Amino acid sequence: MPTNPDNITLNLDTIESEVAEPFVFSVGAEKFTMTDAQDLDWQVLMDLESPLDFFRHCLPEEDKDRFLKQEVSGRKMNALIQAYMTHYGIGDKGNAAASRI
Repeated sequence: MPTNPDNITLNLDTIESEVAEPFVFSVGAEKFTMTDAQDLDWQVLMDLESPLDFFRHCLPEEDKDRFLKQEVSGRKMNALIQAYMTHYGIGDKGNAAASRI
């Protein structure tokens, strides 16, 4: 007797996202909170062309302009992106979209 009468292999509507602690960082004496990129629409992830695109999508509206006005060295930006990816577990499962960040 079939256990799946609709012949559905994976129902995406049944997948719940795991809620992780928010990723919060500071620069220039200001605090910023970033959302989990894994919760972004897959089409947004595939269109990411630069770290700037990444920050535009993962920072809330009220933080975007404040963050983009900050002067941040490449070394610090790399540390920020690495810490963010580690925090949310991005890239440790062969995630192709993570390489686009």
